Amino acid sequence: MAYKRSPERSEVQRLKPVQVFLESNGRRSTNTRKAYLNALVHFNNFLKPQDAETILESILESKTNMYELLDNFLNHLISLKKITTKTAAIHLTAIKSYLEFHDVVIIPGKFKKKPCSRWTGLL
Repeated sequence: MAYKRSPERSEVQRLKPVQVFLESNGRRSTNTRKAYLNALVHFNNFLKPQDAETILESILESKTNMYELLDNFLNHLISLKKITTKTAAIHLTAIKSYLEFHDVVIIPGKFKKKPCSRWTGLL
C-alpha cells in the first residue's frame, strides 16, 4: 500500500496525542511509524464525528466503553474487505498501543472474553 499525503493523514498527524505517540513509537523505524499512522487514519475515520484525540478523553472519563469500541473497530476493518485479517490485526495492535501510551489500561483477557468479539484469533 502506498503512503500518500492525504487530507485524512494530515488531519490525524495534526492531533497532538498522535504526534507525541508517533514521535515516541516511530523513532527507531519509519516503517513502524507509517504502519501506526495508517492504523490511526483508519481509526480516526471510524470514530467520526469524534477523533483520535477526543476519544481518549471519552474513554478515560468512562463515557465510552473501550472494549466495545475496539471490537466495533475490528469489525469495521474486516467489513472493509480491502484489508486482510493480518492487516486488521496490525491495526488493532497499533490502536491498542496508542491507547495504552495515553494511559488507557487494556486488560487483554477481558477484551478476548467479550461476547461481542468475533475475532478472538486477532486479539
